[in-house]
Amino acid sequence: MTDLTPAWDEALIKLGGHLYQSRAWAAFQEVQGRGVLAEAGKGWSWLGAVRQGRGGIRYLYAAYGPTVQGAALEPAVHSMVAAARDARADFVRLEPLGDATAEGMRQLGARAVGDMQPKHRLQLDITPDEAELRRAISSSNRNLINTAAARGLAFVVSADPGLIEEHLQMQKETAARGGFKPHAPAYYRAMVDTFLPMGVGRIYRAEREGHAIASAICLDFGGTRYYVEAATHPDLNREHKGAIALLWWMILDAKAKGLDRFDYGGVAPDDQPGHPWAGHTRFKKSVGGEMITSIGTWELPVRPAKYAVYRLAQKLVRS
Repeated sequence: MTDLTPAWDEALIKLGGHLYQSRAWAAFQEVQGRGVLAEAGKGWSWLGAVRQGRGGIRYLYAAYGPTVQGAALEPAVHSMVAAARDARADFVRLEPLGDATAEGMRQLGARAVGDMQPKHRLQLDITPDEAELRRAISSSNRNLINTAAARGLAFVVSADPGLIEEHLQMQKETAARGGFKPHAPAYYRAMVDTFLPMGVGRIYRAEREGHAIASAICLDFGGTRYYVEAATHPDLNREHKGAIALLWWMILDAKAKGLDRFDYGGVAPDDQPGHPWAGHTRFKKSVGGEMITSIGTWELPVRPAKYAVYRLAQKLVRS
């Protein structure tokens, strides 16, 4: 991996970069057996992992990267392509943040593809005082939050990676009820084993009489708390309404620690009420926040012939 010093994160924060471009995220990629590459220049930086796809395809992927300011998109993309070529990758996959535009990507020869990381995210400014933050919460959820203690709910913060096992059981129940497919359990075990000892992440739980009702993994970086993963025991949560209280407690905890923003993660676009994430989006928006939209996921071939075969194979799989 490129040797990343603390100065990397300092520069990334000044650019307005995402957690997924940080040194901590690089460590998580390495734990998963992926080589990490990174480079920075005037007004830009990127960090990416070399991944293996089906059919022997190899690509360099920068999740929510590169981060660019001003007219820095072109040198950032050229840097990624050069690094991918040196790493014997067949294409680059990138998700520029900052002053990048779709037209700028097309002019560089990139093509838009299906989103890997969500294009639409919800983010809450948590710098106002608590009373003002409460006013943005829907009245029904405000009542559930206000009466959480009376219902016997307690907020627990832990750095114990062992709690991931109950979280995974909740996730299994939540996924079965919601019809979605999460990452493999090994992914989340690697996540907590990496981030919790670093102090970057914690497991947050809403408990009643010592039993978990809802659980979440959050990661803190650059003044932002990222709501990375959440799950509940569905029947218990329906009875005791722990998830909404947990979300609010995590926001207040982030504020108490001096953070500025709470990033809820991906949400459905406003014009798609039938989107699979519509229910989760309503839940997140019920506590307030502002939609942030990026230009999505793009690919740029490094070895055009092999990339063309890969794209054809992708079409055949989907047909």
